[in-house]
Amino acid sequence: MVLISPGVEVNLQDYSDYTTSASSCIAGIIGTSTKGPSVALVTSVEQFENVFGKPDTKSYGSYAAIEFLKQGNQLYYQRVLKRGEKATSGVEGVDKLLFTAVEEGTASNALKIDVTKNEDDDTVNISIKRDSIELENYKFLSMDPDSTEYVPKKINGSSSLITVQVSATGATSTKVFTLAGGTEGATKATSTPDTEKTKPAVFSTKTVDMTVNGGKVTITNPDTLGYADYTLTDSKGESLERFAGVNIKDSTDPRYIADVLTAYSSYLEVTIPTDANPLNGSYSLAGAKDGASELTTSDYLHRKGPIATFSDANVYPITVLAIPGITDVQVLKAAIDMCEVRQDVMVLCDIPYGMSNSQAIDWTNASGAWSGKHTAFDSYLAAFYGPWANLTDVYNKGRLIPVPATLAVLPRYAYAEKVNGLGSSPAGVNRGRLQNIVSLERQLTPGEADAWYGGRNIINPIMNFGVDGICINGQKTAQRRASALDRVNVVRVVTHVRRQVLQISRQFLFESNHTATYQRWLSVVDPMLEALKNARVITDYVVSMDEEFVTDYDRDNSRLPGKIAIKPTKLVEFIDISLRLDSQTTSYLQN
Repeated sequence: MVLISPGVEVNLQDYSDYTTSASSCIAGIIGTSTKGPSVALVTSVEQFENVFGKPDTKSYGSYAAIEFLKQGNQLYYQRVLKRGEKATSGVEGVDKLLFTAVEEGTASNALKIDVTKNEDDDTVNISIKRDSIELENYKFLSMDPDSTEYVPKKINGSSSLITVQVSATGATSTKVFTLAGGTEGATKATSTPDTEKTKPAVFSTKTVDMTVNGGKVTITNPDTLGYADYTLTDSKGESLERFAGVNIKDSTDPRYIADVLTAYSSYLEVTIPTDANPLNGSYSLAGAKDGASELTTSDYLHRKGPIATFSDANVYPITVLAIPGITDVQVLKAAIDMCEVRQDVMVLCDIPYGMSNSQAIDWTNASGAWSGKHTAFDSYLAAFYGPWANLTDVYNKGRLIPVPATLAVLPRYAYAEKVNGLGSSPAGVNRGRLQNIVSLERQLTPGEADAWYGGRNIINPIMNFGVDGICINGQKTAQRRASALDRVNVVRVVTHVRRQVLQISRQFLFESNHTATYQRWLSVVDPMLEALKNARVITDYVVSMDEEFVTDYDRDNSRLPGKIAIKPTKLVEFIDISLRLDSQTTSYLQN
């Protein structure tokens, strides 16, 4: 406000910038589960079980989540579901027109697409049929991209059945195309009334929920005003949820059953036709299918898949990622690529189950039997662990189940930070001792462990040290070049500093490019780095942003460059102590 007459105006300017504390162990896990949404933040074991269900013996991701949440308290769990495939027709390089079904699944298989080429004007007519019945028809479509009648312009978005792509090669001719290759993906459970109804209400799960297969919905005790009791039970008859006094008749009532389920049910929603039969009675639930046993590489790698989801650092501020048990090279390399784009998250990787010592080395190095099949893993934002281990399964009467190494390693990242702070390593007897692991797939000899960890090999061995427990005995990243970034603790520090500096620097966007701004930036960054030095996370640092560092060219181009250099604290990995035996006549001088 501008003062016109004499007076006093106090305006607040906030220059009290500081660095907020940030956890360096926010985990992301990609895996299967018996129920739950595609992705959710969970903070406790109890919440995970409520949202994603209890694990089954092949759900390595679920077990990993539960083990992590015993040590950490921030986990983004990404559920993998079987993805349906769309039916297609047309051969690249042979056909000019390539067709794809709009919807995933088998419903579009066997759709016929009659393409008739009009020789007079080089246009085409396209008719879409099922069982000789024409469903859609398009006439005199052009193959000219500049024409308003261009084939993709007229069909894509208008057709409810197909989309079309015009290939750079191939020929246009009169031909009948048949869509094929569509497959079903994950499906939700739906209800069937136990007594015949001509227009029944349909209950369906909100997510792909395997726990309600074989369950029942019962609507009981309806009164004259339409109020009744809703109960959902599982296949064993145990109650999952119950709402008393819901209205099954009046859609304007605040307790109308459809609105109550939408707002409050953890499991179901209901679709009620306008002239539906009375809702009272029982309904059987079936048909939920997650496809967990049928997952393929494409289920992880498609553009809306779990790895692509975690690429958004603003939405998912994870610092460490695991895909327990997945050893598909394409999937692991895609996860590593995503981490390298983000530059602020590490991915923990497993070696395939059952590999010998030399096979594991060859697989990670792309040598031997794997030469020419893929390239060697090489990234400071990845770390490999092995062998697999045996876990006590408290969900299945305490029996032992084989589990991938990352399932047990990931919680140690959270534990190391919790007990020793940033810069410590999840390795060794103190911070790398695995919990609930009773044995290993095989016990490595010292020579085998040396082979995995020595030279430029990159596998961190897990070893049984007897009374000292089963421990992670290495902290190498997958970087092949010898530098500070070939150690996990250094990478964790570097990615933490990067995240903190990004958070700080965003506050200075669109501020004046002036000495006062440089000083404000330094006043926030310097204490953050000094705190790391005092905590022995780094040994020294230098930070620059001043009139000499920021040039006129930078100011003319609205740039504000800064420079930070740090010396990360290195950890002890090799202890060499000389032990000497002396005779009784030897005299020791005391200090």
